[in-house]
Amino acid sequence: MAFGSFINIAQIQTAYQIKYERQPTVIQPQSYQPSATFSQNFSKLATLIDVFASEEMRKNAVIFPMLAEVYPHYAAKLVLWSEEYIAVPDDNRLNGYPDFLVSTRSPLGFTIMEKPLLIVVEAKEDNFTKGWGQCLAGMVACQRLNGRADLAIFGIVTNGQTWQFGILQADLFRQLDRSIDRLDAFGYLNSVFAVAAHEAEK
Repeated sequence: MAFGSFINIAQIQTAYQIKYERQPTVIQPQSYQPSATFSQNFSKLATLIDVFASEEMRKNAVIFPMLAEVYPHYAAKLVLWSEEYIAVPDDNRLNGYPDFLVSTRSPLGFTIMEKPLLIVVEAKEDNFTKGWGQCLAGMVACQRLNGRADLAIFGIVTNGQTWQFGILQADLFRQLDRSIDRLDAFGYLNSVFAVAAHEAEK
């Protein structure tokens, strides 16, 4: 069973005994102003094509550029991956290709996926319920591969326009109790990357 076989959060909770909470302050946004270059390029592209036309288009034209806008500020400690396979050796239910994954930067360079693995991002067209099933499965896989339940693993599910955030730590999954609009998501992404960079040092 791969990540995509989990259709909701409840399945992961049952399979791995994960507690669930919704909270208003799981993630506090840190102010972030997108660069003029990003804003100009995105605005221009959006006038030429429908950037929300499909799941793949959203992933490539909206979600990746937003992640790539924030990520370089933390590149000294983190590496951003896309569609890289991860698998827990002793659990055939925990394997798959997260749409995006953030790992610690290896001393050997950005070709090595160093542990800990810290952020899982799933791009979905509209099915956030299934998106969170996949995302939380990926987060559990990262936690098992890290071998450290104390580290915070962040999860993000988005269709490009709407962004949802959560954190897995030990056996507790905490989800932000509201969805975040695209224009406000940068502050939350900045916060997630900042905490992940700090976690990478532990």
